[in-house]
Amino acid sequence: MRDVPLPGRSALAERALDLSLLGAATTIGAGIDGAWIFVALAAALALGMGKLRPTALAKPFALFGVAFLLGAVVAGGGNLGVAHAWSMGRPGIAILLAGAVRDRSRAFFLAAAFVCAAAARGLLALVAQASPSEARDFLAAAALILLAAGWIAGSLRGRLRLPALLVAAALVASLWPFASLETWLAVAGSVATTAIVSRRLKRGAVAAALALALAAGFAFFAPPVDPPRSQGLGFLWASTLEELARAPTGIGAGNFAVRISEALVAQGRPPQEHPRNSLLAVWIEHGPLGLLAAVWLFGAAFAALRRGWKGLEEEAALVGAMGDPPAGARSGDPTGARSGGRAIADAETGLGAGAVAERLPLEIEWARWLVLGAAGVAALLLAWSFDDDPLGAPVVGYALGLLLALGLAASGPAAHPDPDESLLPQYPGRQGPRARKAAGGAALAIAGAALGGTASLHSVQLPLARGSLLLLLAIVLLHLPLLLRPWLPGLGLGLPSAAPAWWWIPARVAASLRGLFVFAGAALLAVRPFAEPLTPGSAPWWQSASAGVALCSLGAAVAGAGHAIRRPGRIGPAPVAGAIACLGILTFVSLLEYGLIPSISNDFAPSLTYNFAAAAFVVSVLWVAWSGPLSFGEAEQDGTVGRLARLPAAAVAAGLLAVVVAGFAT
Repeated sequence: MRDVPLPGRSALAERALDLSLLGAATTIGAGIDGAWIFVALAAALALGMGKLRPTALAKPFALFGVAFLLGAVVAGGGNLGVAHAWSMGRPGIAILLAGAVRDRSRAFFLAAAFVCAAAARGLLALVAQASPSEARDFLAAAALILLAAGWIAGSLRGRLRLPALLVAAALVASLWPFASLETWLAVAGSVATTAIVSRRLKRGAVAAALALALAAGFAFFAPPVDPPRSQGLGFLWASTLEELARAPTGIGAGNFAVRISEALVAQGRPPQEHPRNSLLAVWIEHGPLGLLAAVWLFGAAFAALRRGWKGLEEEAALVGAMGDPPAGARSGDPTGARSGGRAIADAETGLGAGAVAERLPLEIEWARWLVLGAAGVAALLLAWSFDDDPLGAPVVGYALGLLLALGLAASGPAAHPDPDESLLPQYPGRQGPRARKAAGGAALAIAGAALGGTASLHSVQLPLARGSLLLLLAIVLLHLPLLLRPWLPGLGLGLPSAAPAWWWIPARVAASLRGLFVFAGAALLAVRPFAEPLTPGSAPWWQSASAGVALCSLGAAVAGAGHAIRRPGRIGPAPVAGAIACLGILTFVSLLEYGLIPSISNDFAPSLTYNFAAAAFVVSVLWVAWSGPLSFGEAEQDGTVGRLARLPAAAVAAGLLAVVVAGFAT
């Protein structure tokens, strides 16, 4: 299906973009290491052609970028030359490729290319009796989930059924000799996720039952794995947690192998590049801020795909009632320009309304398939990550980013984020959100937690002072236009008095970056007191600055809860991600002490206190208040509540300045 070229766009550039996307989908599906070449080319073309579109992933990735940079500086430098250092950044290609895909038909054919390439690579490995590969198994499982999602969505009909069945059989055959029981259980859980997103529980139950049957058959017939996957996992996790307790702000990107190898080699164990758990890998290298960004990223992705599915359901109902969708909905183009050109082309070629209506349901079914498939693959990654770190393989990160881009592109405008969770200017001229009633309490709590990080300034090390200086400069530069606003006309800078940003930064982007950098500074300061090896709740702990910061976080929790109670059903993914992170940390500590994790391996015996877990809990609670009632610090500041909303930025700046002075003085 071809589009009418946009006015002023080069047909050659459009063709080059299509070919680069096809090359990326094929090489990623085949697990070829050189896939990054096509990914980089497609991303560069998308940027050059202005194909960016608002996505729910941009702001979480921006927060993760701040955590990445801050961790590298505070930890004294990151080992950025290793592939694992960039593991969480590779899925970020979804931000660029979602706009580059442009319409649903392209998304469908790119997904088909990925699935076929993964099946071909798996069969080739089966015939050649290749050695096991976690990345190859993940790609085959992702392709299998895409096909299962197509069946659940009802998209595999007509002439697509037989090819899809044959490809699915090839994928199962290629996985069987290499996959583990955990692989099939992860596939079953991912299929169940697609059923939950789509609310098509009957088909989802059938598909999940088939996956569980494969898991049971594998457990019964497959020979036992020697050595078992859990061997050495307990000691590895124990060593990781001990290092995290010593450095609660993170050890820096790519530094895991350097920091942990000494403990592993001393026990006669082979060195490891990652802790064999994706979230734990993010936590140890990027600290609580990086962990929070990762949780927000996946939460925002699932929320966007769920909104996309609901939008497709509404569109399908509209098509059934009227025979034609609204302009722009068919191709996922919010402006309707491409759909309008398509309608003109149909009229010029003599296609009537009947021919258009006959074609539209197929596009909608394709879009449903891709939305469910993207959600299923994201769930697969989370399930796979329990005892492994699949993102350590570059091609897995590219695969997740590509499939998320296809799902978001197929969703259309329904998947666009709310204005306060969007990094790009989405609604020109729209004013920022109003300060909520709970914003005053949230601002006081966050300011108090930030100032609590100024305790024990004599222990500030130079790397922490450098990181604080970096944050302070970023915060001051981003706030400078606001501070200079009353004097701008007299300075002769060519800026109007109401200019809220620098010349080269759009106002919406500047406001988003201000909020993210201020919270990063608050998180850095709040985590500082928790570096002491104290047991939370003990008498020495209550006499330390950790207790004061924790009490301030309780005030933030009350403000966030009050905000949620007043807005039932209208809470965005960011506050929900903070709440999920809090519950996840509590569950994690409970499992460490009383539950499943110690039973995995008899060598799990960490010598630590859980003050580092309390630090991550505090940061997550503060995030609930910052992203909820304070709207990322972007709420309109007028009246008493508005004046209180300024406190966090001022407190963070003062705290960072104190840390900088103390660090460089010593």
